[in-house]
Amino acid sequence: MQDPAPNTGPTDSVSLDLEPALTRYQYTFSYIFWNFLWILICFRQLLNVPRNWTLIVSLSFLPVAASLAWIINNKVRRTAIKELQTKPDLPLTKRVLISGFARRYPKSFDADLWINETGPHGPRIILGNITRPFTVQDGAVYEDVDIDAEVASANIRRKHVLFLLCLILALGALLLWWVGMKHTGALAAVALGLTVLVVVFLGYYSLNPALRRVSIATLGKIEVTSLGRTTTYTRENSVLFITDSYLTERIDITVVRRDGHAAYFRFPNPRDPTLAKLIARWTHPARPTT
Repeated sequence: MQDPAPNTGPTDSVSLDLEPALTRYQYTFSYIFWNFLWILICFRQLLNVPRNWTLIVSLSFLPVAASLAWIINNKVRRTAIKELQTKPDLPLTKRVLISGFARRYPKSFDADLWINETGPHGPRIILGNITRPFTVQDGAVYEDVDIDAEVASANIRRKHVLFLLCLILALGALLLWWVGMKHTGALAAVALGLTVLVVVFLGYYSLNPALRRVSIATLGKIEVTSLGRTTTYTRENSVLFITDSYLTERIDITVVRRDGHAAYFRFPNPRDPTLAKLIARWTHPARPTT
């Protein structure tokens, strides 16, 4: 069988070109809750709350923030369901977002509705807040790639990641020594907190060897294995939803399947070679096309 040719053309991507009115369908519970917490932090700094009261105020505000987030989220969801029922002729870009929000799909995007409407050869890359398509080149596109392994390998070589890891470990060791000398009873709690911090840091940068996934990208398919379970995403049942960070060049990719399953990938910038490999394999023309 002949190797497929390199993918040198533009990808089959489409931009949602979100209207301001549609942004309310991104108001998931976690989004609203964390924004409330950010407001709390800002108010605490503005009001100059005494340090010994900070923890009490924060803990008291958490159930309030959770309740408000739940109320707002459910109110908007009821509005979404009503809009779907009363306006069946809405444009597809609106319907997939409203339906995705109502069904609690990742990125509020209904991949099942999108694939049904666009057909088997429709666009399978969705640009959320990105207006430019990705053009990629990969001469070895026929080779399998472990996306997570390449991301972890690149992260461990990044200077700021190494600096932050060394800083966390150094400050953690210093804090454990100080607590052990002054407050022996709190040593276990501090050690647990530092362990959680390190685990979260390693997980954020895909550096935790115990919990690291294996995500193999091939032509038109991604197989994600985590904790012994493998989930397969193909162009027939999934889409790539791509967004970028407002403050950095970071690119976030969410692979959304028709049944709502999703896998998440994070790349430092649009020029990342592993990102190019992923998109090249997902969009390669070595598959049935119209």
